[in-house]
Amino acid sequence: MTNDELWKGIIEDLIMDFLEKFYAQDLHLFDFSKPILFLDKELSQILPESEQGSRNIDKLIQISLIGGGERYILIHPEVHGYRHDYYEEREFIYYYRLFDRFKMPIGILAIFTDTDPNYEPNCYRTSFLGTVMTYQYPTYKVLKQDPSVLAVSDNLFDAVILTTYWAIKQKRKELSEEELLDLKLDLMRRLLDKNVEKTRIRKLLRFIKAYIRFEKPEINRIFEENYEELLKIDKPMGVDEILNRQAKEEGIAIGMEKGMEKGMEKGMEKGIETGRTEAELKHHNMLKSVVANMRKEGFSVSKIANLMTISESQVHAFFKELDAESHK
Repeated sequence: MTNDELWKGIIEDLIMDFLEKFYAQDLHLFDFSKPILFLDKELSQILPESEQGSRNIDKLIQISLIGGGERYILIHPEVHGYRHDYYEEREFIYYYRLFDRFKMPIGILAIFTDTDPNYEPNCYRTSFLGTVMTYQYPTYKVLKQDPSVLAVSDNLFDAVILTTYWAIKQKRKELSEEELLDLKLDLMRRLLDKNVEKTRIRKLLRFIKAYIRFEKPEINRIFEENYEELLKIDKPMGVDEILNRQAKEEGIAIGMEKGMEKGMEKGMEKGIETGRTEAELKHHNMLKSVVANMRKEGFSVSKIANLMTISESQVHAFFKELDAESHK
């Protein structure tokens, strides 16, 4: 897998961070109550004939617009890590084929991850017999970014950009592997300290690990040992860990049992009526509390089921019970 292909994956994994990074002024237009769709298959079908079957690292993102009805826009980010002699023309072909295929507003974004500071094509122009056409699109040059600003950003996608920036510096022989080792491990530790959904952090850690590779065996050994230690700290959250975090957020004392007593008592009478023992009811309410917290944080049904090792039908049953309680 190439570095540009890693970008393709991380855009999808961190889609909200990506949108907040590059479209902060436009977020109020998007309806996030509806799913964000990735139309990569559809995009591959409209590639210029010369690129059919070639390595495609573009994304095509469909987002609903606020206002009701079937109103969408398309965002087409392309991560480009090398010089292309006819890049502007290719981008124009992408645009008119996308518009012809979907008849939707389209936002293009060219992200350049190459090592040439002077390569950043952003406009295609043609003129013939009085017919003039100018097609201009926004660009983002990773090499021109300030790493000190990226390092202190709260947006997770800036960690993607910072990692890419270091990889470019590595290619330009401006950073040693020893320096990269320290930078990479420090970034990972700081990410683990963030109060962010751990699933997203783990995906980001895997991106950072794969994007910058070490040639020196000793440096690679040191990194792998430290990475394994970091993963132990960042172990997947089970029920206890999620409940403990929930308790801390609500300002409840460390003892989860005491922190959940009121919730247990509310359902005790109903539990007895349904034939559940006190222990069974306690366990049921504990799981329901976890589901409620994860649902509030935006976890999908499948993610909740996976993390809690229960079926999706059980998650739906908890949702139904929570909805019924909220309407009382």
